[in-house]
Amino acid sequence: MDVRAVARQQQSPQYTLIIPGRAFSAQASRRSRNMYKARIREVAAQSIPEPLKQNNLYVKVDYLYIENRVEEDNLLKLVRDALKGIAYLDDAQISESRAIVHDKASTPNIEPPMPPDIVDLIVKNQEFVIVTIGVRRMLFIKTDIQMVEGGEGTRQKDAEIIPAAGRIHHGC
Repeated sequence: MDVRAVARQQQSPQYTLIIPGRAFSAQASRRSRNMYKARIREVAAQSIPEPLKQNNLYVKVDYLYIENRVEEDNLLKLVRDALKGIAYLDDAQISESRAIVHDKASTPNIEPPMPPDIVDLIVKNQEFVIVTIGVRRMLFIKTDIQMVEGGEGTRQKDAEIIPAAGRIHHGC
């Protein structure tokens, strides 16, 4: 069996949005949901020139809260709904999404890249949401499967994993 894929390296756009203040979830009152979606859309419209047209997008949401914890899945749903038409054309373009809720009382563990004004919000003891939208880095797998007889039976000889940015080789 011989499976091959060719990767074209492209500049992948990525957008990071910072939404200061308390977050609301899809379970909040209709009024609160609509106001929060409008706030997300306003911030997104200022930062994103046009919707991403690629497939294989990711959406990552980090929420640092002080008093008002919000369920991750419900926050993610509201954020994704708000970004439709601004950050991307349709939800079907998203292949990965996740939300992480951080309690300010414990040390927040927000993964880089961390926008510079985040430290200011933390020092001022404010709640905020960081939304990162981008194109997932593709990982292509090329395998040339050759079965090798050995002392422990038959095994695969070689597999190669090719990230879009370079090559990493794994072999037996």
